[in-house]
Amino acid sequence: MIISVINLKGGSGKTTTAMALATAAARHNRNVSVLDTDPQGDATTWAGDAEDAGETLPFTVDSANIGKLKRLRKTMADDELVIIDCPPAGNVVDVACDVADFVIVPATQGPLLSHALETAESLDVAGKPYALLLLKVENNKLAGNAVNLIRERGASVFDASVPKRVGMQKVIGHAFPSNLNGYEDVYLELEEAIA
Repeated sequence: MIISVINLKGGSGKTTTAMALATAAARHNRNVSVLDTDPQGDATTWAGDAEDAGETLPFTVDSANIGKLKRLRKTMADDELVIIDCPPAGNVVDVACDVADFVIVPATQGPLLSHALETAESLDVAGKPYALLLLKVENNKLAGNAVNLIRERGASVFDASVPKRVGMQKVIGHAFPSNLNGYEDVYLELEEAIA
């Protein structure tokens, strides 16, 4: 199973989402890996920093280019879950979308939600299964309103969301603590969606 994390806006939480969901999958005994396709290499750097800190991530992180993505189905194990962390733009995003069985679009409430909705419209046109994931939620009522707005626009959205937590910045470059700050519920919902 291949999951691509895509948003055509930088700084939207793609890498954190990929790493947190991989952690949740590993905790559910899934054979999981992350492919870092972003030239900035944030996921790869995260894994290296964790290793330097003496922390072991429960999954592998590898850099990948377009060629590797195109051959991915031929090289991955039958039971493997591969999560692709994408850059905000470039041909690699198109290929990551093409090879994905499911796409996650991280989104925040407010003006940046329009970027996520544009991405959702593109995925609808392509016929690709996807769901928007609300991140940095400060108010559950407002999050509910955002979910309703997203659904009114005809876009798919996770019921689960990820609350805003100051401490989330501190986990970058480290293994996640036991609390995945909402990503556990997102993972369980994802498992239902891709079953």
